[in-house]
Amino acid sequence: MTPKFWGGKTYFFFNYEGARFPNVVSFERDDPTALMRAGVLTLANAKGGSGQYNLNPFPVTVNGVTYQPATCGGQNCDPRGIGVNPLVQKIWNTMPLPNDPNTSPISSTTVGYVDGTNAQGYLGNLSLPQNSDFLVGRIDHDFGDKWKFMTSYRYYNFNQL
Repeated sequence: MTPKFWGGKTYFFFNYEGARFPNVVSFERDDPTALMRAGVLTLANAKGGSGQYNLNPFPVTVNGVTYQPATCGGQNCDPRGIGVNPLVQKIWNTMPLPNDPNTSPISSTTVGYVDGTNAQGYLGNLSLPQNSDFLVGRIDHDFGDKWKFMTSYRYYNFNQL
């Protein structure tokens, strides 16, 4: 039998599968408090309590409370007389303020040390969406009993932010 090059039967198959996963991950990090950002540290004192010590050579006002410069032996506690490094303050001011004062010291989810007074935890959510696209296309053509043609195409794309 002579093969039919243009006759016969043709079959088409197409499949697409797409999935969208809007994943969200919680994270916790250490952030300095507003007092620490201004150069005022809260430290334990000899009486068993705690006190605020302004390490700047000038008075600082935070949340309506003015803190005078701390003195050590009758002079400023900062021997350089410049207070908090302005570059460090600039970096700290780009961070959000802490929103989790109950972070435990050296917790498993934080990187550094959180004392709960000068630095506290910041809880936040991070969006990590995942997209998956899968495509299959196939064409079959029967020219005759012995002559057959098949071609297929597969495409897969996975995106994760």
